[in-house]
Amino acid sequence: MSEAPGDLGEAGKALWERVTADFELSTAELVTLLEVCRTVDELDGMRAVLMVDPATVTGSTGQPRANPLFQEARAHRLLLQKLLGDLALPLEGEEVGRTPKQQQASEAAKARWDLERAKWGHGGKAS
Repeated sequence: MSEAPGDLGEAGKALWERVTADFELSTAELVTLLEVCRTVDELDGMRAVLMVDPATVTGSTGQPRANPLFQEARAHRLLLQKLLGDLALPLEGEEVGRTPKQQQASEAAKARWDLERAKWGHGGKAS
Protein backbone atom coordinates (compact mmCIF):
# COMPACT_ATOMS: atom_id res chain seq x y z
CA MET A 1 0.00 0.00 0.00
CA SER A 2 1.34 3.41 -0.91
CA GLU A 3 0.67 6.35 1.38
CA ALA A 4 -2.19 8.62 0.36
CA PRO A 5 -1.18 12.05 -0.97
CA GLY A 6 -1.49 14.76 1.66
CA ASP A 7 -3.98 16.89 -0.27
CA LEU A 8 -6.74 14.27 -0.20
CA GLY A 9 -9.80 14.65 1.98
CA GLU A 10 -11.32 11.96 4.15
CA ALA A 11 -13.26 10.16 1.39
CA GLY A 12 -10.42 10.37 -1.13
CA LYS A 13 -7.87 9.13 1.37
CA ALA A 14 -10.08 6.19 2.38
CA LEU A 15 -10.55 5.23 -1.27
CA TRP A 16 -6.80 5.54 -1.96
CA GLU A 17 -5.98 3.29 0.98
CA ARG A 18 -8.55 0.64 -0.01
CA VAL A 19 -7.44 0.49 -3.64
CA THR A 20 -3.70 0.53 -2.98
CA ALA A 21 -4.11 -2.14 -0.29
CA ASP A 22 -5.86 -4.47 -2.75
CA PHE A 23 -4.02 -3.72 -6.01
CA GLU A 24 -0.49 -3.13 -7.20
CA LEU A 25 -0.79 -0.15 -9.54
CA SER A 26 1.56 1.24 -12.17
CA THR A 27 2.63 4.88 -12.06
CA ALA A 28 0.01 5.78 -14.68
CA GLU A 29 -2.69 3.98 -12.70
CA LEU A 30 -1.64 5.82 -9.53
CA VAL A 31 -2.04 9.14 -11.36
CA THR A 32 -5.54 8.12 -12.45
CA LEU A 33 -6.37 6.89 -8.95
CA LEU A 34 -5.28 10.26 -7.54
CA GLU A 35 -7.71 12.04 -9.89
CA VAL A 36 -10.46 9.58 -8.91
CA CYS A 37 -9.83 10.35 -5.23
CA ARG A 38 -9.77 14.11 -5.81
CA THR A 39 -13.03 13.88 -7.75
CA VAL A 40 -14.62 11.92 -4.89
CA ASP A 41 -13.48 14.62 -2.45
CA GLU A 42 -14.86 17.38 -4.68
CA LEU A 43 -18.20 15.58 -4.91
CA ASP A 44 -18.26 15.28 -1.11
CA GLY A 45 -17.63 19.02 -0.84
CA MET A 46 -20.41 19.82 -3.29
CA ARG A 47 -22.79 17.49 -1.46
CA ALA A 48 -22.00 19.26 1.83
CA VAL A 49 -22.70 22.68 0.31
CA LEU A 50 -25.94 21.48 -1.28
CA MET A 51 -27.08 20.19 2.12
CA VAL A 52 -27.08 23.74 3.53
CA ASP A 53 -27.55 25.98 0.47
CA PRO A 54 -30.94 26.36 -1.16
CA ALA A 55 -31.82 24.03 -4.04
CA THR A 56 -32.89 27.06 -6.09
CA VAL A 57 -31.19 30.38 -6.66
CA THR A 58 -32.31 33.58 -8.32
CA GLY A 59 -31.49 33.78 -12.01
CA SER A 60 -30.28 36.86 -13.90
CA THR A 61 -33.84 38.05 -14.56
CA GLY A 62 -35.11 37.24 -11.08
CA GLN A 63 -36.52 33.81 -11.96
CA PRO A 64 -35.90 30.83 -9.70
CA ARG A 65 -33.47 28.31 -11.13
CA ALA A 66 -31.70 25.20 -9.90
CA ASN A 67 -28.55 25.77 -7.91
CA PRO A 68 -25.69 25.56 -10.48
CA LEU A 69 -23.85 23.24 -8.12
CA PHE A 70 -26.27 20.46 -9.12
CA GLN A 71 -25.01 20.70 -12.71
CA GLU A 72 -21.39 20.68 -11.54
CA ALA A 73 -22.02 17.64 -9.34
CA ARG A 74 -23.57 15.85 -12.32
CA ALA A 75 -20.48 16.68 -14.42
CA HIS A 76 -18.24 15.38 -11.63
CA ARG A 77 -20.19 12.11 -11.48
CA LEU A 78 -19.64 11.64 -15.23
CA LEU A 79 -15.95 12.43 -14.79
CA LEU A 80 -15.73 9.93 -11.95
CA GLN A 81 -17.37 7.26 -14.08
CA LYS A 82 -14.87 7.91 -16.90
CA LEU A 83 -11.87 7.91 -14.58
CA LEU A 84 -12.97 4.66 -12.95
CA GLY A 85 -13.38 3.16 -16.42
CA ASP A 86 -9.89 4.34 -17.35
CA LEU A 87 -8.51 2.81 -14.16
CA ALA A 88 -10.16 -0.51 -15.11
CA LEU A 89 -9.69 -2.27 -11.79
CA PRO A 90 -10.52 -5.97 -12.01
CA LEU A 91 -13.84 -7.12 -10.62
CA GLU A 92 -13.93 -9.84 -8.00
CA GLY A 93 -12.80 -13.08 -9.66
CA GLU A 94 -11.04 -11.33 -12.55
CA GLU A 95 -7.29 -11.34 -13.01
CA VAL A 96 -7.23 -8.18 -15.12
CA GLY A 97 -9.74 -5.37 -15.26
CA ARG A 98 -11.47 -4.33 -18.47
CA THR A 99 -12.11 -0.86 -19.81
CA PRO A 100 -15.70 0.07 -20.64
CA LYS A 101 -14.98 -0.47 -24.37
CA GLN A 102 -13.56 -3.93 -23.67
CA GLN A 103 -16.62 -4.76 -21.56
CA GLN A 104 -18.96 -3.62 -24.36
CA ALA A 105 -17.03 -5.64 -26.94
CA SER A 106 -17.23 -8.72 -24.73
CA GLU A 107 -20.98 -8.32 -24.27
CA ALA A 108 -21.48 -7.79 -28.03
CA ALA A 109 -19.47 -10.94 -28.84
CA LYS A 110 -21.50 -12.94 -26.33
CA ALA A 111 -24.75 -11.67 -27.86
CA ARG A 112 -23.56 -12.65 -31.36
CA TRP A 113 -22.60 -16.15 -30.18
CA ASP A 114 -25.92 -16.55 -28.37
CA LEU A 115 -27.75 -15.69 -31.61
CA GLU A 116 -25.56 -18.08 -33.59
CA ARG A 117 -26.20 -20.91 -31.11
CA ALA A 118 -29.95 -20.22 -31.23
CA LYS A 119 -29.87 -20.27 -35.03
CA TRP A 120 -28.07 -23.61 -35.18
CA GLY A 121 -29.66 -25.15 -32.10
CA HIS A 122 -27.87 -26.95 -29.30
CA GLY A 123 -26.58 -29.76 -31.54
CA GLY A 124 -24.76 -27.44 -33.94
CA LYS A 125 -27.09 -28.24 -36.90
CA ALA A 126 -29.26 -25.77 -38.74
CA SER A 127 -32.93 -25.86 -37.72
